[in-house]
Amino acid sequence: MPLPRLEPLAFGEILRKSVAEYRANLILLVPVIVMFIQTEVTGAVSSSYLTPKFLSSIRATPFSATSLHFLLFELFVVYSSLIVSFLVLLGQVSMTAKVVTDRECRLGDWLVGVRKYFLTVFAISLIFSIMFAAGEFLSGQLYSDLKPLGPMVASIVYYLLSVPLSILTQSVFYVCLAGVPLDRNRFRAAFRMGVRAISSRRSAFAWFLILSVAVLLGLQALGYAIVSILSTAPSPLRWIAVAYAFVEVLPSPLWFLIAFRIYGGFNAPTGPLASIQSEQGKDGFVKASSGEQCCIACGGHIPLDAKFCTECGSKQE
Repeated sequence: MPLPRLEPLAFGEILRKSVAEYRANLILLVPVIVMFIQTEVTGAVSSSYLTPKFLSSIRATPFSATSLHFLLFELFVVYSSLIVSFLVLLGQVSMTAKVVTDRECRLGDWLVGVRKYFLTVFAISLIFSIMFAAGEFLSGQLYSDLKPLGPMVASIVYYLLSVPLSILTQSVFYVCLAGVPLDRNRFRAAFRMGVRAISSRRSAFAWFLILSVAVLLGLQALGYAIVSILSTAPSPLRWIAVAYAFVEVLPSPLWFLIAFRIYGGFNAPTGPLASIQSEQGKDGFVKASSGEQCCIACGGHIPLDAKFCTECGSKQE
C-alpha cells in the first residue's frame, strides 16, 4: 500500500516535525543500536584475535592453516557486517514509514520491512554501494596525485572534495530509500521517485545537505577536541571512543524522517487532476477523495478503477 501524499513544508517545518517524531519514537534507535553493537563486538573480537604474533605468523607462512583461519575470519566479519547493515536499513525504512503515516511504530514493523521491501532496498543499496566505492577510489587517486604538492595540501583538497561528495551521495541514498514504500515491487520506480522529489524540492534538499554537513563537522570537531584533551590519559580513551561512536549514529533516524518529509507536495496533481479537491488531515497528509486512489509510482490522484496513472503512465498493481 503506497504512502499517503505528504503536505509540502518549508525545511524549518520539516525539521521541527522530524525532531518531534524522533523524540516521540525513540524505538527508531533500535536498528541503529543493533548496528552499533555489531560493529563494536566485531572490532573487539578482531582486536583480540588479530594479535601481532598471529599476524607475523601469517606473513611467515602465508599458505598455512593459520592463514586459512585468518581468511575465514575476515570473510565472516565482512559478510556479517553486510548482512546486519542491510537488515538495519530494512528496519529503518519500514519503521520510519510507519512513523510518518501512523505517528508511531513497533519492532514488528521491522519484520514487515524485511518481507515487503527486501529486493527493492537490496537493489538500491547495491547501486549506492558501488557509487560510494567509486567515490572513495577516485578520492584516493586524487590524494595520491596531489601528494607531490605536500601532505597538508593533499589532505585539505581530499577533505574538501570527499566530504561533500560523501554527504551528497548519502543524502540522495536516504531520499531514494524513503521512496521505497511508495512502490515496493520496482526499485526503478522508487529511484525515480527520489530523483523527482530532489528535483522538485531542491530548496529543502539543499538545506538537508547543509544540515548534514554541519552535523558532520560538529561531530568531527567534538572528536578532535576529545582526543586532544585526553591524549595524556590513554586508559579511558577506549570507552570515550565507544561513546563517541554511539553519538555519531544518533542522527541516522532523523535523516530518514527528513528524507520522507522531502517528498511532501512534489507530486501535486496538475492538468485534469488540478481541480480535484483533496482532504487535508491534521496529520499533514493529503488524502485522495472518495472514488480515487494514489498512483503507486508518483502519488497522483487517479480514478479508483484506473489501470494506468494519467500523470506518469505507471501501471497500477
